[in-house]
Amino acid sequence: PEECASSSKTDSTSKPTMLIFNGALDPFVAQADLDKVKAYLSSNNFEVQIHQLEGAKHGFSNSAQSFNENPAFAYNEKGANESWEATITLLKSTLA
Repeated sequence: PEECASSSKTDSTSKPTMLIFNGALDPFVAQADLDKVKAYLSSNNFEVQIHQLEGAKHGFSNSAQSFNENPAFAYNEKGANESWEATITLLKSTLA
C-alpha cells in the first residue's frame, strides 16, 4: 500500500483509489467477498470504489467470452465500456 500512495497528485493525507468492477450476475463473486475486500483495502489506506455492473456476468470485459459455452461467462459491451470510462477518468484525474 505504501508504494501505491506515491504520486505527483497525492500528499500525506490522500489515499490511492482502487476500482473494482464486478458483474452483478457473476456467480463466482459473492457480495460478502466484495465487502471483505473493500474492508481490507480500506483498512490499508485505500479509497475503494466497487462498481456492480447490472446484467454483466464473469469476464464481462473480454469480447472472447462470446465464444465461451459456459453460461457463467459473457461479454457485456455496456459493462466493458462503463468500466473502461471509469478507469480512464480515474487515471486522468490522478496522473494529469
